[in-house]
Amino acid sequence: MKITPFTQMSGAFRARIVKTWHISSEHSPAEAAARLNDIAVDNGFVRRLKPVPGTALAEWGKSGVTPLWAALAALVLLLQNGWRPVADEEWAGFAALYIQLCKSKELTALLEGLPASIDRPLATGWICAAIEEDERYRLTKKVAP
Repeated sequence: MKITPFTQMSGAFRARIVKTWHISSEHSPAEAAARLNDIAVDNGFVRRLKPVPGTALAEWGKSGVTPLWAALAALVLLLQNGWRPVADEEWAGFAALYIQLCKSKELTALLEGLPASIDRPLATGWICAAIEEDERYRLTKKVAP
């Protein structure tokens, strides 16, 4: 499957979202890992009882591979703190994770659920792109919706 510019940008953001949140949190790596785990468990992203070691956060940043549960938990925490995307890479990453977080592909429902800190008109285009990219991926991989 050909990687699109949207996929490239959203993937790059997913690789660094945990670091973005961790830097803003002022937690130690072990505390940050525990907080991510707590949010992930509370939201049903993962069922692990024991958090990953704090060193895992640095490894995800180096390898460029962040587990979906950790990226979603970091997005929840960032949004709770009023974070908003600025660069195209952040918008693509936000939109791709947001549709996963909301478990919806209905634009109206997604827009209604946006936090106040997010620019709705700007988010609309990015969320539409994320929905289209997700549909393209599912068609290519023959994954059920």
